[in-house]
Amino acid sequence: MKITTTQLDAFSAVMEVGTTSGAADALNTSQPSISRALQQFEAATGLVLFERNGNRLRPTSEAYELNTVVSECYIRIERIQTAAEDLRAQKEGILRIGYTPDIALGFLAKIVRRMQLVNNRDRLILKPLKGQDMLTATQTREIDFGLTSRGLSDASVLCECIASVNQVLVLSQDHTLAGKTVISVADLQDQELVLQDASDPCRKRFEMVLAAKGTQIKSYIEVCSSEAACRMAVANLGIALTNPLTAMDFVDFGLCMRRFESSARINLSLVSSENTPHKATSHHFVTSLKNHLAFELGEIERCCPTYSGISVGA
Repeated sequence: MKITTTQLDAFSAVMEVGTTSGAADALNTSQPSISRALQQFEAATGLVLFERNGNRLRPTSEAYELNTVVSECYIRIERIQTAAEDLRAQKEGILRIGYTPDIALGFLAKIVRRMQLVNNRDRLILKPLKGQDMLTATQTREIDFGLTSRGLSDASVLCECIASVNQVLVLSQDHTLAGKTVISVADLQDQELVLQDASDPCRKRFEMVLAAKGTQIKSYIEVCSSEAACRMAVANLGIALTNPLTAMDFVDFGLCMRRFESSARINLSLVSSENTPHKATSHHFVTSLKNHLAFELGEIERCCPTYSGISVGA
């Protein structure tokens, strides 16, 4: 007897939920169908995979070992699906862009707009990802390119630094410190801050700088993205340290950018796989991205006169 996908599905579901009725619910089938598929699977493998106790099934040691192989089989099937989607995306001219929370959607929107001015037939999928998810999605080619300021050090992907920027402090135009052109660490004494989540390396460095100078803040709000930090700052809920590329989206809404005397330099990186297909849409995206970064240089310096911390193609 040959092993079938129906048998594998039933076995995997029972291993996960522990009962044939639960597996039936998970697979949207009947409990007798699950029981029959398990019996067929045991006959096909020649193994006793479960000890029966009423409705509950207790996996044998052989079942646990076999489940590891079955799980690997499902991973391979997912890779086949991803490969098929990748080939279809190439054929249809779809470009899939991943971005981490430090990259604002407004920044991406400006790049997409530039692409449309060149060719309005380009089709894109924008997907938010965290650092490790970005790496995995690039490796498995779920995305064609990734944009992040949190560098990925992995030999399996290409990571090109396309811009290097100094972070800025952002605050409402109504804030008491808005009149300063440069804000010092001492200026932040007893101030309300807006901080990125605790895993953000720039936040960790910022807190170390404050601690080194003995600066005590009044309170803080924690957010999950640079865009959210800017929105809090516009509402005069605190001062945030962020990248100027994101901050530019909020200048027209009353956000001020100010140079921070101890700001960190961050790199904006374009992540891709060595096997990323060379299609016209890819060229449009990379060209539009680099052209927009060059344009933003002048805009940032206009909005923050003392700022001189951006370089394109670093």
